Amino acid sequence: MTPPRRSIGRQWSYLRQLCFSGLDSRMMVPEILRTVNHIVPNDAGSFFWTTAQGIPTDIFHEHSPPEVQHLFLNHFEELFIGPTELNVHSLIHRGQKLGQLLAPPAFYFASNTHHLLVRGSGHEHTLDARIDAHGATVGELMLFRGPGRQFTQDDCDNLAKVVRYIEFAVANENTQPDTFRAVQDNATIVMDTDDRPLWMTDPARRLLQQALQAGNSWVDLPKSGLLPPFCRHVCHLLRGDHGIPEVTFSVPHGRLCARASWLTAAAADTPAGRPLIAIHLQLQVSPNLRLLQAVRDLPASPMQQQVAYILATGASRTGA
Repeated sequence: MTPPRRSIGRQWSYLRQLCFSGLDSRMMVPEILRTVNHIVPNDAGSFFWTTAQGIPTDIFHEHSPPEVQHLFLNHFEELFIGPTELNVHSLIHRGQKLGQLLAPPAFYFASNTHHLLVRGSGHEHTLDARIDAHGATVGELMLFRGPGRQFTQDDCDNLAKVVRYIEFAVANENTQPDTFRAVQDNATIVMDTDDRPLWMTDPARRLLQQALQAGNSWVDLPKSGLLPPFCRHVCHLLRGDHGIPEVTFSVPHGRLCARASWLTAAAADTPAGRPLIAIHLQLQVSPNLRLLQAVRDLPASPMQQQVAYILATGASRTGA
């Protein structure tokens, strides 16, 4: 159902506030897609950060099943690159910036992309847009709908306006001073010196899945038994005494901090064995992003909300 016009106007104002905030785009993408859903109604949205050649580096999909994520992350070049495949890789090279899948060629509906990824996620129709920044392609935005709910030219026109905001957000990310606060601090992985995971807590498994979706690994943890590159990197820092064994990177909703430390025997009679490493994962959130979300729900005009956010962030920086 189409949201009331006043509601859509407020969503446009909020999208502008998000994209002009100077915060990290990977951190904001779930909130951006949630807002876009009010402007261009859809069943799910996804964002792909790519190289200029169209190879995905980071991904976020709102409702992608694990088995579909596995195919995309582990079999992309094998299954989804070719003359009959229309996806994030090939769309970037076709020239048209927006709506290439609004009326796709017939061969698209027989492709692996459509059957295994789009329909595999419960979708049928796709609206796509290339994202450019600093004179180069940096990503692809895709919105999806189920059977019988095709996107229209009006949807395409609205998405074109959305894209301009998102391109500004990507081009100007990390320009706003921000502090981060830990919200989860009990996620631990125990691994051996061959970088093989031996045990992990349930919070660690959930945070790893969040990191995998953010593109920090092209491996499937349950099937491969391998850890993402950031885990192996922080262990390399620990073993080589290359400084503080800590790695931090952005994920949806915040950032993930990984620290490594050696595990030693707690008692003299503990059997000797190979050294073990503990990786401690900590999810950190941005107070500024949470403040944007809180201001969004105030019973105030968009202008008053923006002023409230500016005053609050200014006060927090002064207090710091």
